[in-house]
Amino acid sequence: MGSDRADFTGSNINQAILGDRSHGQMVNQYFNTSLFTVNAIGTYGNAPRNLLANPGLFNIDLAAIKYLPINERMEIQFRAEFFNLLNNVNFTVPGLGSANRDESAAGNIVGTGSFGKLTHAADARILQFALKFIF
Repeated sequence: MGSDRADFTGSNINQAILGDRSHGQMVNQYFNTSLFTVNAIGTYGNAPRNLLANPGLFNIDLAAIKYLPINERMEIQFRAEFFNLLNNVNFTVPGLGSANRDESAAGNIVGTGSFGKLTHAADARILQFALKFIF
């Protein structure tokens, strides 16, 4: 299993790409899974490495800092940081994105119920605030 790859049964890899679809459709089937079969015993499979592109990524991070002087030698710094400001869902590749490798690998194994499904996403919006006294 470890380094084996599936057999690609199509004639052109572009057949596996399903085009523009809603998030829900893409989550259930990221690529055309019917074009892949389990490789023959004793072979590695003919599907090339890094066959498909990752799902799109859209992310905006923002930081704002404000210094508030108290006197000549002291001030307070307020910092606000926003990661994934617009809270966009950024899916990870099938089979990646989980700390539990056994669970996440199922998205890459032909014949499993989650083959070709997007089951993990990157972090949602994260906000961080800090207050620092500088003297």
